[in-house]
Amino acid sequence: MRLLLLLLLATAPGLAWADWTTVEGTVERVWEDGLSLKVGDDSVRVDTWAVCGDATPLHIRVGDRLSIEGDRELVSLDAARITGADGNMPCQGAEPRGEN
Repeated sequence: MRLLLLLLLATAPGLAWADWTTVEGTVERVWEDGLSLKVGDDSVRVDTWAVCGDATPLHIRVGDRLSIEGDRELVSLDAARITGADGNMPCQGAEPRGEN
């Protein structure tokens, strides 16, 4: 049974926890439900909707230093937790809007 699970995870890496990551960097650009984070020489596109809803620019500004935990997707990072350099969570209390 364990061998079967290992084979399944080896052939379907999306099922493994390896896609969970934390990145730290400086905000380059902000839009309604996302941002671009400068991490070393690279830029990471971050989907912030699950944390900030559609109000990301109300809580995060260009130049902010952030640590972002989330699920790495093919071309972006889906944020699950955003922490500022001061240890505060800038979007705390912001609720994503559900579809009515």
